[in-house]
Amino acid sequence: MMPKFDAVKKGGYNQKQVDDYIDRLRDEYSKAVNMNNKLKDRVNELETLEREKHSIATAMITTQALIETIEQDAKIRAKTIVREAAEQAKALTEKTQAQANKTLTFANKRAEQITKNAAQVQLQIRRDIENISQALTSLLKGEEEVDNYDETTNASNIS
Repeated sequence: MMPKFDAVKKGGYNQKQVDDYIDRLRDEYSKAVNMNNKLKDRVNELETLEREKHSIATAMITTQALIETIEQDAKIRAKTIVREAAEQAKALTEKTQAQANKTLTFANKRAEQITKNAAQVQLQIRRDIENISQALTSLLKGEEEVDNYDETTNASNIS
C-alpha cells in the first residue's frame, strides 16, 4: 500500500513524512531480512535434520542387515559346532567301544587261560594224590612184608 504524501508549496513532498515513511520501510525491510535470515537458518536446520534422519535410517538398515548376517553366521557356526561335537562324540564312543571290546576280549582270553591252567593244576594235583596214594599203599605193603619178614626171622632164630 502506497502512502499519500502532502504536497509542499514548491511542488515537492513533505520531507518529514517521506523520511518517516523511509524509516518505517527501513524497519520493515530490516525485520523482513531478519525474518528471512531466521527462516533460512531454520531451513538449514531442517535440511541438516533431514540429512541426519536419512543417515540414521541408512545406518539402521545397514545395522539390521549386519544383525541378520551375524545371526545367520551364528546359526551356521552353531550347526557346525553341534555337528563337530556329534562327530567327536561318535568317534569317542567308537574308540571307547573298541577299547572296551579289546579289554573284554583280553579278559575272556585271560579267563580261558586261567581256567585251562586251573584244570591242568587240578589234573596234576589228582595225579600227585594218586601217586602219593600208591606210594603210601606200597609203603604200607612194604612194612607188612618187613614185619612179616621180621617175624619170620625172629621165629627161625628162636628155633
